Amino acid sequence: MNIRLLAAIATLTALSANAQTAGRGGPNSTSNVSLPATRVVKTGPENVIRHVKASELVSALNSKKPTDALTEVLLSEGERHRVSNTLRDRDGVVEFHDEWYDHIFVQEGEASFLTGGTMVGAVDAAPGEKRAVSIHGGTLTAIHAGDYFFVPPHTPHQMLVHQGQKIRFVVFKIRK
Repeated sequence: MNIRLLAAIATLTALSANAQTAGRGGPNSTSNVSLPATRVVKTGPENVIRHVKASELVSALNSKKPTDALTEVLLSEGERHRVSNTLRDRDGVVEFHDEWYDHIFVQEGEASFLTGGTMVGAVDAAPGEKRAVSIHGGTLTAIHAGDYFFVPPHTPHQMLVHQGQKIRFVVFKIRK
């Protein structure tokens, strides 16, 4: 078995109180396809002007625990949108959304983005959401600082971070 696949399986089976969960299911849900993550919430009322300073974002992103795969700073969330700034230094899980468009703006670093193909070991994570350990086939695209990457609904996708590298990006998730 491929070492990267073994590492992904081991990571995905680990349970963490701070997890990149696939959904908000109860104890019998399949939301355990997850990666350990540091979460920082910087949301506020959606009807007033807000300003989060760069120093605050950098501090929040750098709060990542060494055992976590990423830090996500949630900036805005509503019924039809979600905006977050993320710092990742490990591969993500495979994601599939029935209703969400992902607009990704790379700010710093580089990674590869695997899209399409067939999900391997897919589980229903929440209504309209699936997660998996890998993708068979698909298209691998290098992404770099300054790039924009769009993922439409119904597209399996996974961010792969090269060993020793980091990537920082903003993702705007829009519900169709």
